[in-house]
Amino acid sequence: MLYPKSTEPFLSEELFQSPGSEYRGTPFWAWNCELKKDELLCQLDVLRQMGLGGAHMHVRTGMATPYLSDEHMSLVKACVEKCRENKMLAWLYDEDRWPSGAAGGLLTKELQYRARHLLFTAYPHFGHAEHIHGIPVFRPSRMRRNAGYERKERAFGERLSSGLLRRCARPKRVSSLGRASGQ
Repeated sequence: MLYPKSTEPFLSEELFQSPGSEYRGTPFWAWNCELKKDELLCQLDVLRQMGLGGAHMHVRTGMATPYLSDEHMSLVKACVEKCRENKMLAWLYDEDRWPSGAAGGLLTKELQYRARHLLFTAYPHFGHAEHIHGIPVFRPSRMRRNAGYERKERAFGERLSSGLLRRCARPKRVSSLGRASGQ
């Protein structure tokens, strides 16, 4: 359990005067340059001297050490071991930039793993798949009782197909004949 004293009915004066690492701040620790083991371990000592309970190792734009490489993972391991020695908590913020879940672009290298979304509707949504700009979109196969809902859904689809809701422009593919094909 992360907060073992949380089940006690009262906060002890001893814990209040000298809280353990699980009750102290743990800042996002930006990793945004070439990572050096000695420097990282020194920074953990400084965080401890400042009274912090640990750190979230947080990869940011500018990190020269390749994300999830053997070198990167060995540095994570060294920092976890140093935190254990210092009785601190080591948190691994498991992303590399935005959007969340893309693992710094490693996951989305292939087109089939890009541009997924969930469609939240006020009513059950039954339909068949269509593709707009290479994105699968589900359209209703039968009319809904609520005509206002149906109009809003149709308007959303029109905005999506016209490009108003696209996050970024996708380049057109060029066929072997030199003509641009559909997106």
